[in-house]
Amino acid sequence: LTFFSHLREIVSLRRWELVSVKQVLVGIKLSHCSWLQVPTGGKSGPPQRSLSDSLKETELFSKWLLWFMNGFIIPTIKAFFYVTEHSDYRNHVFYYRKAVWSRVVKRALRDKTGVMFTPISKEEAGLMLLHRKTLGISNLRFLPKANGVRPIMKLGSKGKLPSVLPGRQVSVNYQLQNALHILRYEKDKRPELVGSTVTGYEDIYRRLKTFKDRQMDISATESRPLLFVRVDIANCYDSILPEKLFDILQQKVLTEPTYLLRRYTTAMVSKGKIRRCFKKAATTRAECEPFFQFASNLSKNTSLRNAILTDMVLYPVESRLRILELLRNHLFGNIIQVKGECYRQIQGIPQGSALSSLLCSFYYSELEKQCLPKRDPRNEL
Repeated sequence: LTFFSHLREIVSLRRWELVSVKQVLVGIKLSHCSWLQVPTGGKSGPPQRSLSDSLKETELFSKWLLWFMNGFIIPTIKAFFYVTEHSDYRNHVFYYRKAVWSRVVKRALRDKTGVMFTPISKEEAGLMLLHRKTLGISNLRFLPKANGVRPIMKLGSKGKLPSVLPGRQVSVNYQLQNALHILRYEKDKRPELVGSTVTGYEDIYRRLKTFKDRQMDISATESRPLLFVRVDIANCYDSILPEKLFDILQQKVLTEPTYLLRRYTTAMVSKGKIRRCFKKAATTRAECEPFFQFASNLSKNTSLRNAILTDMVLYPVESRLRILELLRNHLFGNIIQVKGECYRQIQGIPQGSALSSLLCSFYYSELEKQCLPKRDPRNEL
């Protein structure tokens, strides 16, 4: 019973939670396992066990437990259940019977086909790859939510047609890394491009502090209630029009003819070990400052502390036209595979893309400017 109680706890773990063999052994009496007992040689009474025998029994049972979990329990779960997280419950893990999940996926594909995806043949997908009209072919998974499922493209992994482009292929997100740094540079340089978007706790804190200071000044002269409105955009990513988004990127976001990608490394001690990371930061030729000044500003404006920064000296150059071509192929040539069938995305932007959050911010910021009435910035966040 103790073992089954531990097994229930293991199955109930959330994402990223771990359990050790020692934790599972708590409460289990090895004396109940007859196959571990040392033979008594016909003598009556309980067997006399030395400390080394007890340690050996614990070691053997630990090995058996690992084999039982990895060779029986986990394969059994994989054989009968589709295991996934849920968009509304963060890291909680849910188990769906495979027959049930298969019906869910079929219905989701049927609902999305013709609206968000259009089916294409493998030959057509291969030609798009061959003529560089797409960045690659990725797999699709569905994430359950309260009122349906959300399509998530696995753009960080390599999904391809092996017979089309033999040799080493890279993932879509890897190809978009330079574009990501360049779009971040434009966002940091002109925060108005993302409108009301906040990208982290630091942004939220700055907005709240500024708002609070303004309200303290106003409350000294007049009294009025504060109104908080919580809204959600239905199908936020899926309802974006790629043509409109590309026009925004082309006309308002990417304004420089060329960009420099500053390459550098950071080295710091983490958990007793030296951790080295390779990083990039986009800039322009006119704004490219000496590396010492760059490192000084980085330590002032970020939480980077107790680290060694090394300049990698050679900075690649990306042209505006090259980045626009990448974005065009990403928005209009996104191909996915589901159960061996190929589809091309015709509406929305790929969820799972390294650029999806930024692209969404650019798009809805433009919507704010064009569709929402002018407001007094003193009265809102």
